[in-house]
Amino acid sequence: MKLKKEWLLILNKPENYCVIHSLSMANHLVRNGFDIKKVDNSEKNNKLKVFLFYDSPELRQAMATFSQEA
Repeated sequence: MKLKKEWLLILNKPENYCVIHSLSMANHLVRNGFDIKKVDNSEKNNKLKVFLFYDSPELRQAMATFSQEA
């Protein structure tokens, strides 16, 4: 399942955060038991926020479920 590009960005850091740009995707992940680890300003647009989650296969599966619902 291919995920929409605007939904995520993986940072190459030891923490392996998944950066979510979509509020609706972030809400979906929280409803499915994932914790937001940090909310930050977008590097591309300081008026927008991004939501950081720990990346995992389970997180990716929940994201794929969201894209099927959309």
